[in-house]
Amino acid sequence: MVKRYIWAFILFGILLLPSIISCAAAKPAKFVVNKVDVAPSEIKQFENVTVTGEIGNIGGVSDNYTAILNVDGKERDRKSIYVSPSENATVSFCINETNLGLHQVEIGTIKKDFTVIAKTYLLQHDTGNFDSFWFRNDPFGQWIRFDPPVVPFQVNKVLIMGRRTYFNRPDNKYYTIKIWEDDFKRELYSKDYPYSKFNNYFDIVENEIDPPVNVSGKFTIEFISHSEVDSWSAGQDPTGKVIMIRADYTSDYPGNIGISSKGSNNIPAFEYMFQYGAGLKNGSWIIRVEGTQPRSRDAQKETVLANKKDNYILKNDDGAPTQYWFFGDGGGFWIKYDPPVKPFTITKVLIYGYRFDYWDSGSNARYYTINIWDGMFQKKLYSTDYPGTDFHFNKDGWVIAEINPPIAVNNEFTVEFLSRNESPVWIGGQEKSAKIAIGSSNKTGTQCKIGFSKVGYNDTLKYLNWTVDYPEIVNSSWMIRVEGMGK
Repeated sequence: MVKRYIWAFILFGILLLPSIISCAAAKPAKFVVNKVDVAPSEIKQFENVTVTGEIGNIGGVSDNYTAILNVDGKERDRKSIYVSPSENATVSFCINETNLGLHQVEIGTIKKDFTVIAKTYLLQHDTGNFDSFWFRNDPFGQWIRFDPPVVPFQVNKVLIMGRRTYFNRPDNKYYTIKIWEDDFKRELYSKDYPYSKFNNYFDIVENEIDPPVNVSGKFTIEFISHSEVDSWSAGQDPTGKVIMIRADYTSDYPGNIGISSKGSNNIPAFEYMFQYGAGLKNGSWIIRVEGTQPRSRDAQKETVLANKKDNYILKNDDGAPTQYWFFGDGGGFWIKYDPPVKPFTITKVLIYGYRFDYWDSGSNARYYTINIWDGMFQKKLYSTDYPGTDFHFNKDGWVIAEINPPIAVNNEFTVEFLSRNESPVWIGGQEKSAKIAIGSSNKTGTQCKIGFSKVGYNDTLKYLNWTVDYPEIVNSSWMIRVEGMGK
């Protein structure tokens, strides 16, 4: 009887042995992140992005896995999911990122990128109905006030519905756009733009605000046409050099437009405007603003630190022009620099000068050229034509020529400016044909590497002849500067 029980126990143990072995051999849960997806990969500010991770369990038992979502190296969220052995499970996160630029998400060891671009806002009080047109003489203009949709708000463009009268050389006539804090409290921006931006028919004209202007409250856009009216009759278009802007007699923001004079509301003119066009009391100029919310200071700081490069301005002049120089077609001026760091990336060339009032119809009449050479004219690294209208008419100032694409140099380099001017014609004691003149400074205190050039090489004879007439130029410099970056 005892033997029977012993054999029964042995048999039961044999039958149970596989289960015991199986339990003893079972592996603990082991998780792996198989993949991470980001959708969409590009969003606008205040939009959501979904981050999805696929988690696998290559262990032998089920368990919970804590998925940690890092954004730009910092934990943003975490979730726990249950994963069975040899199975995959999905975890999802929905995040809202307002800082502009490239961002990186990470779950486990897998990283993915997404980009936040600025949301563009279009501010307008008009409904697009074109009821009338208006013009004002210098110094009068039109103003319109806006509330920013977000704070801070960056003004990038001012759009104006208008047209100009027909006259010759509209690029020599300018209108002005001003931006004011609140109701003319403080001028934030003022810039002249050429009449040639307007067509001879009504259309929206986009005016870039450069540099963009940041506002934190109400702001006023002021448009001053500087129109020169020869004649005008009621119901007729004016004649002369005139810009006319459209008006819309319906608006969502009545009472926030007016006529201005030198930055303050001109009440009599304002009242006259309403008497003449009563519909404008609830109307608007068709002047609109396009803008974005600028990057936060923290985001800007992080980007700067991640991509920090020192900015340099190379110059030999002291900023005070002693005299101005012009050159015939094909000729120009060169100046040689040593890079402050290596490699050095040239991003801009700055030239101080102005253009004359005469233009011919030649193929090169409206352009100047910037060449950048390795060493002293050894190898041309860059050559681009730029419009002559970059220079103001009879008004000197700095012109900034963007070097696109930027040029990296490791040794001394030469910047050559070819004005493409004609041979001068003097009328009444005034020069009437050379189109661009650049400044020179005789107060540098250092002997600079400068010269005259003609189609890419130093015209030594002319250089020597001119320095005999103007010996001070030997220790002078053209007012041609270089801006660039390097680590």
